[in-house]
Amino acid sequence: MFFRVFCILFLIGAGSSLWAGEQIVQVVVQSDQNGTGQGSKAPDMQMVLARGVLQEAVELLPGTLSAARKEALLSVLSTRADEYVLSYSRGKAETSPGFTSTSWRIAVNEKGLKEALKSWGIYFTTGGPWPYALDLRTPSPQKDRRAVDRLEILTGVQSQGAGGPSLVLDRMTEQTEAWKGKLEAGDRSWSRSGSDLEEVWLGLWADYFGLQEVQARVLDDLILEVKGWSTVTGVQGFDRILSKKSALVERAVLKKSDLLVTSVQGTWSIHTPDRRALKRFLDDYLSSRGLGYSIRAAAKE
Repeated sequence: MFFRVFCILFLIGAGSSLWAGEQIVQVVVQSDQNGTGQGSKAPDMQMVLARGVLQEAVELLPGTLSAARKEALLSVLSTRADEYVLSYSRGKAETSPGFTSTSWRIAVNEKGLKEALKSWGIYFTTGGPWPYALDLRTPSPQKDRRAVDRLEILTGVQSQGAGGPSLVLDRMTEQTEAWKGKLEAGDRSWSRSGSDLEEVWLGLWADYFGLQEVQARVLDDLILEVKGWSTVTGVQGFDRILSKKSALVERAVLKKSDLLVTSVQGTWSIHTPDRRALKRFLDDYLSSRGLGYSIRAAAKE
């Protein structure tokens, strides 16, 4: 007689030996009476992958997400995880009395996922919700308002009646494309329509958060100069380090390497969502290696 499978638990944890963009998801299920786990249902792989992508997203973001935002993001990823998973493999199963634990190693497309987090607004709104005005036109206001509430939590916007962009969402009950939306910000406007509210919502906010002036509200445009290397190879190595600091650096471009009298200097153009956190990293990383740096705001064109 096998025990009934009553739950699947996803335990977040990544080992220090993982490459960037790799996540470990532990799936724990109740095992059969022999402790082999053969009586357990196969895990929902879409949710396993979604959990791995969520873990990677949390590491890419410049701030923390509330439990509600993580839940909303996981819901979106549950149908989109395949878009951001490069590969996955099953590890060794381990058993304990009554349970079997299996690890899954998931390789995530960091660049693609980060672009999605930016287009959905999540990357820019970890510091707090952004205001906007909402006009929801629907024959089912309570039901559809709950759906909008979840999407607001996901994106990090809050309808306050005034301030920020204005959004009109119109549910058309007699047409195949059931939702039509129009988002206006200043002299710009975007329109979307479709059968799914989530698709219309994400598409409209992607247009808005794609604006350079909107991103500039969050991102500092800086010039970083680091000197003290003995060879150009050191500059190139640090350039790779910067490229992996996704939560600190939205974009880093090595502009030039200069051969000074006694050392080599590298100059970068950097966009960062958190200047203070970036400075803390530079202080810790560079000072321990005997390197000096200066950082300043980029000149406005």
